[in-house]
Amino acid sequence: MSPFDFDDFAKKLGYQERVGYYYRVPEVVNGLESKLVCITNDEVFNNMFDNLLHSRVVVIYFSHGISCGLLESQASINNNYVQQIGIFQTERQQSNTLQPEKSPQLDVLEFNWVDVDVQEEEATTESDDEFIDSDYEQDEEGLGVSFEQNEDDIIYVQNVEGSNKEDIQNEIRPEEQEFDGYNSEDLKSLYGNSSSDEEPNSVNRRRIKKKLPKFKQFRRETDIRTIEFHLGMVFANAKEFKEAVKWHFVNHCRSYKFKINDWYKVKAVCKVEPCPWFVYASSNNLSDRHSPLHVKTLVPNHTCGTDENNTSVTSTWLAERYVDDLSMNPKMDVKTMKAMVRKDYMAQISRWKAYRVRSIVNEKLEGSYQEQYSILRDYCEELKRSNPGETVFPSAEHRHRVGHLYNNFKLLHKGLELKQRLWAAARTTTVPWFNVEMSSLQKLDDEAYKWIKKENAHYWSRSHFSEHPKCDILLNNLYEAFNSAILDARDKPILTMLGPLRMYMMLRMAKQREACDKWHGDIGPRIHTILEKNKVESSKCFAHLAGQKMYQVVHMSRVQFAVDLAKHTCTCRGWNLTGIPCGHAIACIC
Repeated sequence: MSPFDFDDFAKKLGYQERVGYYYRVPEVVNGLESKLVCITNDEVFNNMFDNLLHSRVVVIYFSHGISCGLLESQASINNNYVQQIGIFQTERQQSNTLQPEKSPQLDVLEFNWVDVDVQEEEATTESDDEFIDSDYEQDEEGLGVSFEQNEDDIIYVQNVEGSNKEDIQNEIRPEEQEFDGYNSEDLKSLYGNSSSDEEPNSVNRRRIKKKLPKFKQFRRETDIRTIEFHLGMVFANAKEFKEAVKWHFVNHCRSYKFKINDWYKVKAVCKVEPCPWFVYASSNNLSDRHSPLHVKTLVPNHTCGTDENNTSVTSTWLAERYVDDLSMNPKMDVKTMKAMVRKDYMAQISRWKAYRVRSIVNEKLEGSYQEQYSILRDYCEELKRSNPGETVFPSAEHRHRVGHLYNNFKLLHKGLELKQRLWAAARTTTVPWFNVEMSSLQKLDDEAYKWIKKENAHYWSRSHFSEHPKCDILLNNLYEAFNSAILDARDKPILTMLGPLRMYMMLRMAKQREACDKWHGDIGPRIHTILEKNKVESSKCFAHLAGQKMYQVVHMSRVQFAVDLAKHTCTCRGWNLTGIPCGHAIACIC
């Protein structure tokens, strides 16, 4: 602080020419009566601070149009000519009283000093950098303050909850108060408490920044569904702020639009005019795209009515809101969904919007058909790699259930004899026997023969089955049981469907392996029953050794078969199809 700083204050008060400066202590100090003292040199200036140590308050007067001597001779000061200014702003009090022509015009500057504990220069008071911005920093000109704020920022400073002078003063401890001024110990050093090499004017002047109040930080996890805006509320980014705006308007059954929509500032207004509701948030650091946004202007009250056809309730928002409900009930009907939305948000949605919501949720949970088919080959290759030697679905053999085939057959061709001929053709294990049975069917009913001839025999007759699967089942209840187990997965995208299928097959095979451990022999009970039946049939056969484990077997019906025990084959193909020795093979073994 120096007399030159008073020139700056004079200019702020509107004085264009140099004026006189005076100080006065409002009580008796060191035996001297209170009076005005003209500040004409550094010695008087230092004496002023000497008085400050006793009174804690010094009143500074500015005069113009009058000499120092005349002003000092006045016994009192007319308060009608006194105009007081504070440290952060100047308020001109205009008097309606007519002033005398020769009365001096005075301005008063009052300093209230506060003791703070200032440590070494490097140990400066901590400041909350999170809220420091150029809009709030003081200038470098002593006690002068410069704010470069737009209209919204000014409203923000004046109206933030808890940010008025009294609240901030109560919340900030003395050691946290920040201002441009002198430390009390530095002032004492001017009058004999400092070392001899220190000069009176070498006061260690510091600049300390005032901490701004702590504002409420928005937390999406806990605040999003019941969002209410407050001045000063902090949002991590513009995306989070805009999401909060949407939830606010959905909760209040109204529509909105964005007047300003940028990464560093967003302004949302009510869509219904002339409703005054709006909220404005902006960043305090434009150089950092990751800086948070602060709510700086807020008009919180709506004057418009609610709207059940709220455009804020979009299908995308509904899908995010009800993803948990739809994941637990994927088949939720449209009527139930519409009633749920109306109950929760008093909003009316169309059937098509409800269908769209369910589609979005299903795609989010299960994936899209296009994406999954694009990686299907990779999925198959991974199955081959992780299951070497196992059969993969594309190479599996397909068959029909003869029971289903007959149900379609009998709609046009009824009769017990036709049924017997069809089943006889299905049970044959060789192609010649199959042709014989088909000829018998043709003689019986040519139309029935033509109908069944259209069906590929590889799918329904044992005579054309592949020998690789070792299965000759015609009434395939296995795949019916399998279909009932995978019913919930059948309508899903391909890879989402294959996941539950793979899990089902893995668990089933593991369960069957556990059942095998409980067998009393080397073969299962069902296979044992089939072998006992084939042993009875073997009693009707006569086996003749043909050499090197090869036999010619003659049945009592005079039909002959060739059996190869080394290859586990028989020309009847019964052993070939199932892997279970037929009656002809058992006759050779025994």
